[in-house]
Amino acid sequence: MTEQNMQTNGAVILGVNDMGITVSAASARISTQQGSAMDIFAKSTDNPNNLNLLKKVLASGHKSVIEHTVFSLAFNNVSVFAEQFIIEFRLASYTVKSRRYVDYSNEGYYVPEGLGDMRDEYCSFVRRMFDTYAGLLELGIPKEDARFVLPYGFYSNFYCTLNARELIYMISCMLWGRGRVYPEIRALGAQLKEQFDEYFPGIIESEQSNFVLSSDDAVLPKKYDFSAPVPAVGCPELVSCTSGASEIVGRAYSFNSYTDAPFDTDRHFCNGQRIREYEALNLCFVLHDLSLAAITHLVRHRLQTVLVPELSRVFDRAGYVLPDTVAASADARKLYEEAFALSRRIAARCQEGNVDYYALAYMALAGNTLDVFVNMDGRQFMHFITLRTCNRAQWEIRDVAKKALQLAKSAQPYIWDNIGPGCYMYGKCPEGRMSCGKASEVIAEFKKK
Repeated sequence: MTEQNMQTNGAVILGVNDMGITVSAASARISTQQGSAMDIFAKSTDNPNNLNLLKKVLASGHKSVIEHTVFSLAFNNVSVFAEQFIIEFRLASYTVKSRRYVDYSNEGYYVPEGLGDMRDEYCSFVRRMFDTYAGLLELGIPKEDARFVLPYGFYSNFYCTLNARELIYMISCMLWGRGRVYPEIRALGAQLKEQFDEYFPGIIESEQSNFVLSSDDAVLPKKYDFSAPVPAVGCPELVSCTSGASEIVGRAYSFNSYTDAPFDTDRHFCNGQRIREYEALNLCFVLHDLSLAAITHLVRHRLQTVLVPELSRVFDRAGYVLPDTVAASADARKLYEEAFALSRRIAARCQEGNVDYYALAYMALAGNTLDVFVNMDGRQFMHFITLRTCNRAQWEIRDVAKKALQLAKSAQPYIWDNIGPGCYMYGKCPEGRMSCGKASEVIAEFKKK
C-alpha cells in the first residue's frame, strides 16, 4: 500500500478530435457568411483569426460553436471521492475501472489536506481498511461485496470524453464553483485548465464571473453525532409521476405512427428503435439508503437528474449495506462491522480535532448510505430498468430497480407491463458470453409480476 503524490497523478488531456478547433471556428462563421459548409471550412483552416472569433462569439452567449471540439481525458490515481464529483457531469461519457471485478488491495489512496495532527491516524485507518478488504477476499467474500469497506480516499482510474463546452463548465465548477472547497478537486481543475489553455488560451477566464459565490453559498460545516452504525436496505419512494400515462402515451403513439390503431405495450413496440412516446412521461423518486457504491452505478445513467448530498453527510446517518455473503459468515461479518465502526470513530476524532470539514468525506466507506433524489423521463426509466433488473447488475441496485418498477406499475398501470431486463423485453439475453445463463427463469419471474 503506497500513498502517491498528486503531482505525478491527476487529470490528463489525452487528445482532441482532429480539426476540432477549425470546425468550431467554421461553425462560428457559417450562420453569417455566404458559401457552402466546405467553403467556410476552407476559410477557417489555418486561419489566424480563429481564436479571436471564437472568443467574441462565446462572449455573446453562442456557446454551442465550441461543442464541435471534443476532448478525451484520463483521470489517473484520483480519489473515488473526486470520481463521484466528476461523473455527475451529465454531458460526458465515462469508463471506470470496475470495483466489482478488479482487486483493489494495492491500488493506493489519496491523503486530503487539512488533516493536521490526524494525518498519521488517517493513513493508518485507510491501510487498515485495505487490510480488511483483503481479509474479506481471503474469507471468500466476492470483490463486489468486499469493496464496501473501502474508504472514499482510495484511488480510482477512469476515462472521460466530452465536448469543450462541457469541459469548460467542469473546470469552472472545480475552480470557482462547488468544487472549489475541496483541495483535490481544485487541483484537478487547475491541471485541466493549464492543459486546456494550450488549445483555447484565455477562454476559460471569461467564465469565472459566473461563479462568484458569497460565503452563504458554501456548504456550511456541520457537527455530526456519529451514532452507532446499523444495517440498512435500499428502498425507493415514488414522489411523483405523470398522471394519465396510458392516455398520454397512446395519443403520442397515434401522432407519431400516423395511425388510429390503439397503443399496445407488446414487446415489438418495446423493441423498437424510436420509443419517443415514453419521453412524455416523468417519474420522480427518492432512493432511500443507497450505498455510495450503488450511487456510482446510478449516476452513470446520463439522461436524468440526480441530486447527491455532500458525501460527508453519511456521518449524520447510521446506515450501511450488509451483503448476504458477509452476513452468512461470522468471521466476515465481524471484520465488516468493525470497519464501519472504526470509520465513524476516526471521523469523530477528526471532528473533535477541528480537522477540515471537507476532509471527512474521504473517511466515508463505499457501503455507507445516503438518500438520493432522482428524476427521469419514461424512456430513461425504461433504460434504467432494462439494465439494472438484469441478473448481471450489481445486487443492490438491482433490488432497488425491481422495487422502483413495482412502484411505477402501481402508479401507471399497463404502461410498464412488458418492461424488465433485456431477456424479458427482447426474448434473448443481450449480455453475450457474460450472460447469467438463466434467461428462462428470469423471463418467468417477470411474467408473474
